[in-house]
Amino acid sequence: MRWIWPSVLPLFFAGIGILFYNWLRFGNLLDFGYLTENVAPSLHNDLMRYGQFNVSYLTRNLWTLFLAPPLWNVQSFTFLPDSMGMSLFITTPALVFLVKARQRSPVVLGAWLSVILLLIPLLLYYNTGWFQFGYRFSLDFMVPIMVLLAFAVQERIQIGMQVLILISVAINAWGTRWFIG
Repeated sequence: MRWIWPSVLPLFFAGIGILFYNWLRFGNLLDFGYLTENVAPSLHNDLMRYGQFNVSYLTRNLWTLFLAPPLWNVQSFTFLPDSMGMSLFITTPALVFLVKARQRSPVVLGAWLSVILLLIPLLLYYNTGWFQFGYRFSLDFMVPIMVLLAFAVQERIQIGMQVLILISVAINAWGTRWFIG
């Protein structure tokens, strides 16, 4: 307990400072500027109706995170990334190896718990990350995902995972080229 208080105290004062800053800027301790932000018309009504976090956003965010495909472009007869986001398993197919991270070690359990806890606010958030390639908010939980992949691989990277890593790199190179024009 002796080291907890000195560790928590700066967080407490930072939180108080942020609340005070919000009050100075917007006249409301809990308003971070989202109520007056310029958002896309397709998001504005939901943001005003449900707020920044709500279960009504869950279906859209689950779709984007796990299933959203690229879009077919009729003019060019090619697939183009959906700028509202795409499935992590389409943009990074090597992540299918997460199913092998099933050890009952504290590190694996902690990493899975971290991913789940981080996904709660992300899946309840009012937008999917807006203009992006893939699922922008995956960066928030990518560190524990890498830990889980390390445990899934164990000591040697299997040929199947090597192939999926190369495919993931190629897909993200395509996404980078698309994103920067």
